[in-house]
Amino acid sequence: MTKTEPVTSRLEFHNLGTLTTQEVLITQVDVLETKRDIYGISIPFTTSKAIYAYDVILKAGIDFANVKYEEKQVTTDDGTKKQYVITVPQAEITDCYINNESFQLFEEKESIFTNISMKLQNEKRIQLEKDAKEKAINDGFLERASAQAEVLLEEYVKQLEPDCEVKFVKPKNQQ
Repeated sequence: MTKTEPVTSRLEFHNLGTLTTQEVLITQVDVLETKRDIYGISIPFTTSKAIYAYDVILKAGIDFANVKYEEKQVTTDDGTKKQYVITVPQAEITDCYINNESFQLFEEKESIFTNISMKLQNEKRIQLEKDAKEKAINDGFLERASAQAEVLLEEYVKQLEPDCEVKFVKPKNQQ
């Protein structure tokens, strides 16, 4: 067997300005199955199948470039105080990846007539990530990330100016 070394074909650096406020871990169990068919009829002894699980980690947060604030003076029963009106964008998924070390194999059966290709394996991994994103979004992941962003921003502002009032608004295009 010939041993080869991997070659880096691209290396890119990007500046980021995101505040990650939530992380979720979802364990996805999946079945990878391939077989040979003739006219829609499965040929016996040609089925290759694997039942496995991976942990998918998702992170969500806000883009600081889209956080805007306006400083106002408001009158209260105690006098005048500063109010910061902060426009916070809706949280987005900032990262999604499969933890390769979490791999669990429950069943594996491979036919000598049908191999599970790397292309099929990659397609299933991409689908795992898509399914995990959909599950997280449907379970309120982005709403939780947005709420946590507001908590963190308010704590930061209150450290700088403890007696101020903080009010959050959605961007005009999200109302």
